[in-house]
Parts: sequence; structure tokens; C-alpha cells
Amino acid sequence: MKILNNKIAVVGILAFLSLVVIALSGYMVYMLNTKEECFCEPVTDLISLEESSEEEVVENPPIYVEVKGAVNNPGVFEVNENNIINDVIALAGGLKDNAYTDNINLSKKVSDELVVYVFTKEEYKKNSSSNNTHTNTSSTSSSKESYQIDEATKNNISIITSSNSDEAPSQDTTSKLININTASAQELTSLPGIGETKANNIVSYRTENGYFKTIEDLKNVSGIGDATFEQLKDYITV
Repeated sequence: MKILNNKIAVVGILAFLSLVVIALSGYMVYMLNTKEECFCEPVTDLISLEESSEEEVVENPPIYVEVKGAVNNPGVFEVNENNIINDVIALAGGLKDNAYTDNINLSKKVSDELVVYVFTKEEYKKNSSSNNTHTNTSSTSSSKESYQIDEATKNNISIITSSNSDEAPSQDTTSKLININTASAQELTSLPGIGETKANNIVSYRTENGYFKTIEDLKNVSGIGDATFEQLKDYITV
């Protein structure tokens, strides 16, 4: 009887030890899995942060724009590609009371090395009168070889692009296209190659024949040949 009791005790002890071993094994497996998770997650987060930081640098490089003329604090301002002309003028302290902005697209996005020249109303009127008196045969492009700011302002151009561009003048350069179907004779005289006589001829032609269907139809007007059309085609629309 005593021997039987001893055997039962031994079996009980062995069973208890087996349970302890199983419990310890399970605990060790659990701890190993937990450590693996702890080491993996921070590394993944770190990589994500680095990639995000690199993307921000590439997507939003600084852009420098100069504002001149009828603003309260002219100067060079650092902005980004999401800013528009109106934002830069605000950085320059806003417009003066006598500022003229009808020839500026304030919603246009900025580009690097852009110059914005804000005319006073008197300056713009004086330049327009000068262009009415003398037929303007010079190019109003300010995007080739140099900024040519004097040439641009003489022709009432406010948005002056970088000299790095080799593209022909566009709406970006002139800041506003003139609609030859609705413009007055005075507005038409601000176009290169168009004096008072040709402006009146354009108004008379569309009165007699109806609106122009394409800008090329302008060559049907008396006094406007291929040479004149080439000068002004980038500044007009229908």
C-alpha cells in the first residue's frame, strides 16, 4: 500500500513538472513574438517618416518673386508653387491707392524669378497714350536673353518672366489677352503694331461682317498683313 502511494506521488510530481515546462515554453514563445513586433514597428515608422520628409522637399521648393511699382513694400519674396500673384502683392504690403491692376491676372500662379511690376493709373495711361501716337513695332517679349524690364513696362506689361525661358510670348508674359471681338479701339491700340487707324479698321470690319471666328481672320482687315499679325497673335483671342 505504501509503495502504491509513493508511485502516485511520483506520477503527480511528474505531471506537475510537465505542466510547468509547458507553461514556461508558452510564455517564452509569447515573449519572443512580442519582441519581434516591438522591433519591427518602429523601423517601419522611421522609414515612412524619412520618405515623407523627402517628398515634401521635392514637392515644395522655394520660389523667389520680385514685386516693383505701386505697392507699399516692394522687394523680393520667398513663396512656393501654390502661391498666386495676389499672395505676393499681399506680402509686399498690398497695393497703393493709385495702383492699376486691370492688366494683371491676380489669380495666376507664380514661377521662379518672376517680376511683377504694378503700374500707377497715371503710368499706365501715359504709356497707352504713347503707344497710340507711335506705332509699336518692337517685340514686347520679356522672356528672352534678359528681363528687358524697361521694354516691358513701356508696353504696359506687368508680369515679366525669367530670362531662362526660350518660349515665345504667351498669356503668361502679357498677363491678359485682348478679345478682338469685344475690345474697344483704344484697347486695341495697346497691341504691338496696331495704331489708331488699324484699331478703327478692326472695329469697322467686325461691325460690317460680324465677330471674328478665329484670330487669323484679323488678316482680312485692311492694313493688317502677315508681318503685323505675327507681332500680335500671341496677345489676342476671340
